[in-house]
Amino acid sequence: MADDEDDAINAMSVKKLRAHISAAGLCFTDCIEKSDLRQRAREASAAAPAPATTTAMKLVESVRTMAGYSCVLNSPGEGAIDLVVIVLHGYGASNDNFSPLPSLFAGMPNSPLRGKRIAWIFPQAKADKAGVPAWWDIDVMEWMSSMQGGTAALARLIRKEFGGLPECRASMAQLLSEVDLLFQGHGGGPAPLCFGGFSQGAMTAMDAALSLPVGRVKGVIMLSGAPITVDKWAPLLQARRGEMRVLVTHGRSDPVLPFAGSSWLNELLVNGLGSEAVTYEAHGGGHELGGKEGEIVKFLGALLV
Repeated sequence: MADDEDDAINAMSVKKLRAHISAAGLCFTDCIEKSDLRQRAREASAAAPAPATTTAMKLVESVRTMAGYSCVLNSPGEGAIDLVVIVLHGYGASNDNFSPLPSLFAGMPNSPLRGKRIAWIFPQAKADKAGVPAWWDIDVMEWMSSMQGGTAALARLIRKEFGGLPECRASMAQLLSEVDLLFQGHGGGPAPLCFGGFSQGAMTAMDAALSLPVGRVKGVIMLSGAPITVDKWAPLLQARRGEMRVLVTHGRSDPVLPFAGSSWLNELLVNGLGSEAVTYEAHGGGHELGGKEGEIVKFLGALLV
């Protein structure tokens, strides 16, 4: 790499680094420090641009407060929407972790999302009592001890009704009501909906989807998540058999949410929705996307059929 290009990367802000990485079709969700982002940006500069097969849909980004959340919106503009995708970030994170995904996904070679009118919403969780962005109350020490306490401790944890979860369900329902005022599907009714999330956001996405009327949510994407309130989820999943599809991805070396939890999650989902409705993708990484961006695009494309 030329010295002037390296200097330009070193001068970039975090936001510009992420945009540069996304434009090259690479992912930055596993980059923790700014130095990691710079290294990934150098890899992005060295990567050849992906060949385009069809014209990508131009998206307009805006920021809007919805249901009390500050949301980044990526919208194709006026007109009927093929799919609304709501993506929830992880505990302690921010919505800009995932807001570059629409451009990344649409730019992938042979992406089934190219040319589709998809509206993306990335809410920002409010700060909890400790000042950490969270969708509902998490006692970090409780989670850590449960992760280390064996199967019995973990089984108790995933049956617990966490503080703030009922309020979160209500906020998510209000968020969807406001989304439906902005975006309509073909025929004038609500646009088809997919909830997605990472880590705590994955758990929240599934919980929110199950709190909405049967048939309202076409798909849920759970990235590095875990099952919660399983006694409530089980009958709600049964009621959505044939109505909802789920993608689960998880790293075998995840140090935050153990890989074993994803197996329990998969079993719960298959028992409720049926094996044909659940796609389970393991990867060799940790608490990250693990290179499964292509599987996410494929899953979203299937919802558009």
